[in-house]
Amino acid sequence: MPFNDLEALKEAISERTCAVVMEPIQGEGGVLSPDADFMRGVRELCDQHNALLVLDEVQTGVGRTGKLYAYMHSDVKPDILTTAKALGGGFPIGAMLCTDKVAQA
Repeated sequence: MPFNDLEALKEAISERTCAVVMEPIQGEGGVLSPDADFMRGVRELCDQHNALLVLDEVQTGVGRTGKLYAYMHSDVKPDILTTAKALGGGFPIGAMLCTDKVAQA
């Protein structure tokens, strides 16, 4: 999916979508930060289609963007968050964080 393209996501998401997985800041080929409206729109589409929002913060988590996690720069909260790299300080470790609702499943 093109990054920051809410219209493309609207075309792709449906009632058959179980989750949207994305990096809140992309680092391949430069640093691409999302528009605040894009992040809110993704959250709204996930809610409308009963899909989970999964944010991949393996690269951007644990303070690398000035906040503990990059999603904290917006008012959007993920259902699931993945984190690694900086979490272990050089030791290979990763973690998945989730909301209480997801944990109950």
